[in-house]
Amino acid sequence: MLQLMRRVHFWFVFIISAAVIAAASVAAPAQQPEFDLRHIDFRTEGQTALSGDWFFSHGSIMTPVNAHTAYLEGSMNTVAVPNSWNAHLPVNADNPHHAGYGSYVARVRLPKAMGTKLVLDVLRISDSYEIYWIPINAPEKAWRIASEGTMTGPLVASHGYKGHTMAMADDGLILINVRGEQTSKNGITEPLTLYDATTFQILVQMERLLEGILIGFVLIVGALNFSLFFFHRKDAATLVLTLAAAAILFRMISVGGSIETVLGPEWRGVRLRLETANIFFLLWTATLLNQALLWQHIRNWRFSLGFGLVCGVLILICAVAPLQVVTDLDTPITIVVLVSVVTVLIGCGVGILRRVPNAGFFFISWLAMTLAAINDATNSPYFVHTLKTLDIAFVMGIMAYSIQVGRRVISAINRAEFLEEERTLLQKLHQDAVDSARLDHLTGLLNRLAFDTELAHAWLQHEKEDEPLSLILFDIDHFKSINDSHGHQVGDRVLQSLASLLKDIRLRKSDRICRYGGEEFALILPETSGKDARKIAERIRKSIAGHTTDCSDDLTLIVTCSFGVASATTDHSDDPSRLLERADAALYRAKANGRNRVECHRMPNTMVTHADPAHSA
Repeated sequence: MLQLMRRVHFWFVFIISAAVIAAASVAAPAQQPEFDLRHIDFRTEGQTALSGDWFFSHGSIMTPVNAHTAYLEGSMNTVAVPNSWNAHLPVNADNPHHAGYGSYVARVRLPKAMGTKLVLDVLRISDSYEIYWIPINAPEKAWRIASEGTMTGPLVASHGYKGHTMAMADDGLILINVRGEQTSKNGITEPLTLYDATTFQILVQMERLLEGILIGFVLIVGALNFSLFFFHRKDAATLVLTLAAAAILFRMISVGGSIETVLGPEWRGVRLRLETANIFFLLWTATLLNQALLWQHIRNWRFSLGFGLVCGVLILICAVAPLQVVTDLDTPITIVVLVSVVTVLIGCGVGILRRVPNAGFFFISWLAMTLAAINDATNSPYFVHTLKTLDIAFVMGIMAYSIQVGRRVISAINRAEFLEEERTLLQKLHQDAVDSARLDHLTGLLNRLAFDTELAHAWLQHEKEDEPLSLILFDIDHFKSINDSHGHQVGDRVLQSLASLLKDIRLRKSDRICRYGGEEFALILPETSGKDARKIAERIRKSIAGHTTDCSDDLTLIVTCSFGVASATTDHSDDPSRLLERADAALYRAKANGRNRVECHRMPNTMVTHADPAHSA
């Protein structure tokens, strides 16, 4: 019995103790958020983030006195900062994004005599905000550190990336009242950081300098690739790189808040829409760019078109949907990012397997940008104040791609110029070969083959245009006796001298002088009547008769020629062979009638020239 009572007593004491402990834990106030920074030397360390637990209250604007009281009582909920307050508020069907007001409170203990040299850097807090410093032992002496946007009435959005001085701050509470209406992510969504004032100024100056350099590089890349596309449109990568440069440039300008700084805070909604839409455009451009880099053209048009249509629909949503919906597109953005990254990396892998030039380089570049994006998404670090690592990776990536594409385009242009030079040379060699086949090797005049071709062509023109056509045949008088008396070398010299004279006679471009054979020559005269042809023949006869040929130091010859002229009839009953026969008959008649004269077929013999005596020396 005694043992049973002891057991009952034990369990009674145990249950009572557990109940007391549970009740005490429920009744105990929440742990008060505090950032004890008294051990930090800001002059050497430069900065520290106020990331961690804060007290949070939603629904109304808190006054400094109420915030001080609520902090000491621990009557507020504890939330992680930075974060959107939608993540830790209950679902509200009437207000799904919990638009309205929220207040954040935390204690901050600063080093002694450092308050005047510290700056609170606020990257982005919802739509509007105000910040108070509340001395821990004198809440009635609280003062407002900053006020951005409007907390009541018509909304005027705050500017992002602001630094606010912490003058006279020592040990106290920071109260941040936030107004959230426009977007789906309300509250303190980016880290708050305390900087030494000098360090903050240096970082801002470095950021502006670096941002200017990056923007300058992007502008140069865009202009360079557009120029390459303008002069060499066969490589699609130049156009896609131009689009990518434009998208990256807009990203850098919009993310940094330059649009609101220049145009005013009322443009914040437009900037958020453009910023989100630019993400989809940039990712679609990345898939196109990878194909253009690897294959110099868009290889998979079906996928590119389908993916582009999906991105186009999302961009349209960004343009027309309520702003809260636009800023809540995390899931579509994640899906499009995954599709883009997987597509790009698989494409590079295929290029590597097929030994495409620079495929390995492109794979490493895309992988580096992917890792930079993952790093920024998980840790939210900033390379310099507001510039993220991904911005640097983007600019370096398109610069590297532009260098590769530029070398490729220049090589293609040089190759095209070389091929054009080769083609020109081949055309010249071909023309030289054609000319060589058409020219007489001794006199340099057109040969008999060329004569047949030119006469046929002239005849076709004569029949087509119904224009006159004349033919002159002439040969050297007594040429056989020159060969017999002085040898064939002298005869060749006479032929060459006569050919040189004929080349200098003023004729039209359409007229053709040919060596018909032996000592006989022919002159084709398109669009020339028989009367005009006879005048031309007479002019040539006189020029030949007055021409001397120096055959050697002690031998000079003067030769004469006999001419036969014939013209085509206009009744279209002729053909080239009959025209040639009539000219030959006229030449035979000129020789029979005494040589050194012009005879015309079917024309009265009104002009008779007696042969001039030949002189020799």
